[in-house]
Amino acid sequence: MEPAEARLLAEKVASQPFLTFEGLLTYPASPAIGPFVDEAKGLLAEVGLEVRTVSAGGTPNMWRAHELPHVTEYRAGTYVYHDRKSLAGGEAALGEVALRVHVTLVSRPTEDRGVIDAGSKVLTSDLVPPSMGRGYGLVVEYPDAVVTELSEEHGVVDLSACARRPRIGERLTLVPNHVCPVSNLVDDVVLHRGGVVEAVVPVAARGKR
Repeated sequence: MEPAEARLLAEKVASQPFLTFEGLLTYPASPAIGPFVDEAKGLLAEVGLEVRTVSAGGTPNMWRAHELPHVTEYRAGTYVYHDRKSLAGGEAALGEVALRVHVTLVSRPTEDRGVIDAGSKVLTSDLVPPSMGRGYGLVVEYPDAVVTELSEEHGVVDLSACARRPRIGERLTLVPNHVCPVSNLVDDVVLHRGGVVEAVVPVAARGKR
């Protein structure tokens, strides 16, 4: 959107009886937004509209948000939990990934293949670029394993590259490729510290509550 288009939209918002123009929203956050914000502010001031908030987002640049003087609000995104993309991009270490999907290995039909009790309804169908990893999530305990296929409720795991392999009934933890849709697919998030459950928090933003 160009600054002139932003002014037209802001004027339309301000003209509505039950809406209030608050400011500008941008994604992703980078120094490139500066000229846009400056020009848009000038155009909006001409029609008597004040930009009280400049909201930005984007996990890769979150740790440099203090270098963006135009930004007054940074929207919480992937960095709240982190995911496989964060790991691959260097935004987080494995120990900083807060959300993991707990699964059970329910079958070992062959020596090299396992089946877990989580599929696309939890892990989603999101992949990452090959340079970031293969499959539908990182199996923390067996990083050489690859979740190759998903049905709605189950996932197929290729264990051929693993020096040791999980047993049927073993509990595993997966770091999802993209945590945003994963969070949207569950009703509750279980919070624990050192394996001790401290709270169960409903995912209020799902839209069904």
